[in-house]
Amino acid sequence: MAGKVEHGKGGGRFTFEEKLALMQRLEGGETQKAIARESGVTRQYISLMWQNYQKDGDDGLRPGIRGRKRHRKPTPEEYAALRVALQNGTPASENLAVKPEQPWTLELVRAYILRRWDIKTVRADIIPKLREWGIRYATMEPSVPEDFGEDFVRYINSPLAKQIAEREKEYHRRWIEDMENRKPKRGRPRKKPVAEEAAKATPQPEIDDEFDPNVDYVKLLAETQKAQQAQIPAPGVRTGKHRKGSNRTKPKKRKR
Repeated sequence: MAGKVEHGKGGGRFTFEEKLALMQRLEGGETQKAIARESGVTRQYISLMWQNYQKDGDDGLRPGIRGRKRHRKPTPEEYAALRVALQNGTPASENLAVKPEQPWTLELVRAYILRRWDIKTVRADIIPKLREWGIRYATMEPSVPEDFGEDFVRYINSPLAKQIAEREKEYHRRWIEDMENRKPKRGRPRKKPVAEEAAKATPQPEIDDEFDPNVDYVKLLAETQKAQQAQIPAPGVRTGKHRKGSNRTKPKKRKR
């Protein structure tokens, strides 16, 4: 039986030669469990390594590129073809699903590059080139999405679609005129609260605001306060439903 495989640099990772030696042992008939116990790793790790080896061969054992994958930029020849298309054509002429009068936008340029060369670009790849070429682009977004088929593009550019669009605009204009000229609906008059009607029906006493020198207002205020205090129950006196002799429900007896 082969000796124990020493780990590569980094502790816990195998080099390409070590991985290849482990795969050759698996091809020789040894089990994944035995190799994992001897190598100091889990059986799942050996199984994943074996799957990559069966799928991609020796390349499946090589370390892949870590981090974020960099997108491919168009080549100089593709940029030259893009410049010709932007200067001599329109989005509609390049079979993008937009209206004929739609100008080029950044999103349409990216959609054109994706459709023609299958390259997903970012704005930073396109804006410097457009400035270098002196091509102006619109900031508004296209009115029709780009992912429709050729039949939809032909329908949008057909006279029938334009006729339907004009008809919808006319209907919208008439609807707005009707809403502006429509009189507000008058529903049933709301009934006034009973308290307000009773207050209006009851004659209110007239208040004399004129000062009378013959009246002792200090004494009158003291008598008024005394009468109001007489109506206030003394502390400990039950009032309302809690007063003695009231017809109230007897409290339930607690269970002992």
